[in-house]
Parts: sequence; C-alpha cells; structure tokens
Amino acid sequence: MTATRHPLLAFFGHHKCATRFVLAILKQICTDCGLKLLTISSAKQVDGNVRDLIAKSRADVLAYMNAWWDHRQSLEDVRGFHMVRDPRDLLVSAYFSHLHSHETRGWEALPAHRESLKDLSKEDGLMLEMDFCEPVFQAMRKWNYQDENILELRFERLVSDPYQSFIDICQHLDLLREESNIPSRNLFRCKSMLNRCYRFGSGPLPMRWRSRWIPAERMLSAVYNNRFAKRAGGRSPGQENIQHHFRKGIPGDWNNHFSVRHTREFNHRYGDLLEKLGYSERSSAAA
Repeated sequence: MTATRHPLLAFFGHHKCATRFVLAILKQICTDCGLKLLTISSAKQVDGNVRDLIAKSRADVLAYMNAWWDHRQSLEDVRGFHMVRDPRDLLVSAYFSHLHSHETRGWEALPAHRESLKDLSKEDGLMLEMDFCEPVFQAMRKWNYQDENILELRFERLVSDPYQSFIDICQHLDLLREESNIPSRNLFRCKSMLNRCYRFGSGPLPMRWRSRWIPAERMLSAVYNNRFAKRAGGRSPGQENIQHHFRKGIPGDWNNHFSVRHTREFNHRYGDLLEKLGYSERSSAAA
C-alpha cells in the first residue's frame, strides 16, 4: 500500500513578527502529532536550495523565520501561513531588541550594530535602525500576498485573539479535529506520549504512530502555555520591560516613539510597503 503523500506544512515569518511565539506553539503541536519540524532562521542556512535542505532533514513542517518569496516559490507542494506586522511597530521592536535583548550568537552584524546604537540617542538610533532593517522590509515588499495555499495573518490580530488565530491556522493546515468520541481521544493521547518520548534520529516515527491531527483543546492549551504573561515573566501586554525579548506585546507602539522626522523618513522609504500591507490609513502621527 502506497503511503499518503502530505503537503509540506509551513510557517513563513519575518523578524520581530511574533516568530518566537508562533514557533513555540508549533513545536508543541509537532511533538504531539509526531511531525518533524525544520526551523530556518535566515537565508544563509538555505544556501541557495531550500528544497534540498527540507529533503535532507525529512521535515514535515517548515518554520522559516525570515522568509523570502523566491524560496517559497521554489516549493511545489506547500500549505502554510504567513505573518506580517505594521512595519513601523516592527522597527520600534527591532530597535529595543537590537539595543538590549536579542542574542548575538550566529548574527555577525548585530554586535557592531548594538555598539553603534549604544552611542546614539533614541531619535538617531531609530534612524539607523531603518537602514539595518532594510532586508526585512524588502522581504515583506517582495512577498506574494495572493498565494491561495498560504493563509495571510497579521500580528495585530494574533495578539488580540491568539486562540481564534491558531484555530484558523490549524484548520488551514488541516491539523485540527474536534473529536468527541473517547477512543479517538485515547488513541491521540497514546500516540502523543510515544512522540514525546521519541527523539528524532534518522527520521520520524512510522506513520502509524503519527496522528497528523490534534484535538482543539490540546492545541488551545499550547497557545495558553505560551501566552504573553507567561513568556514575559508575569507582565500583561502593555507593561514594558525594554530588557526583555517580549518587551511590550501591543500594536501601535510606534506612535509612542516616532517623531515627525521618523514618520516623514519612513513614509519616504517605505510608504509603498505601508500601502501594500494596508497600514497607511492607520497613521496617526504627523506626516
């Protein structure tokens, strides 16, 4: 009997667009379902051929944390979701993260950039950050937002309603089931326990021990276990700690940090991106 071929499941993200939050939840879902997860942090890992990297790892799920459209386009059988954020909020989040909290290991350019930010005021630091984040904005600019196989999501909706957002994600990925009969639930629990005890070596568990679906309550518990308050040391969204990776957790914070100079320069450089993503009408600072 020929095994059923499943599409590659994928999360396509961008720097400072809730990638760590999403990845933590995906890891729990993949462990429960017996799916092998491949995480790509940057285009350097791809080395020109993302398909070979996926085939070599025998991954069922891809988490591409800083995605480029041309790499997505090279993958034929994919079903995934893509996360974006107001680029101005992304810039502010990146500024504080690069100045204080983001780990420098594996990122050759960040230590020197951090030292430069330390010597600048916030006013000038945000201007420098516009240059540093240029590759992220270019990746968002070049993305195809009309891909019928990719569910498009916004950071703003994710943080305001993470539970419904992940219901939508898992339904789109065909991972979610609302099983009401006890035998099905018990079978999932047995498979999940086996998957959690297993350490992926040369390949995943045999297909008969992999569920490829997760009960709704189990998925929602993964979201709850990774909520902002827990990841941020008990703080609620909006309570700021500039030294923490989960600094504030709310949209629209750019209004608290952009000056007229920042707004004008950002609109000059990236006004087309704001327009493309539908954020241009949300501007409340002077232009």
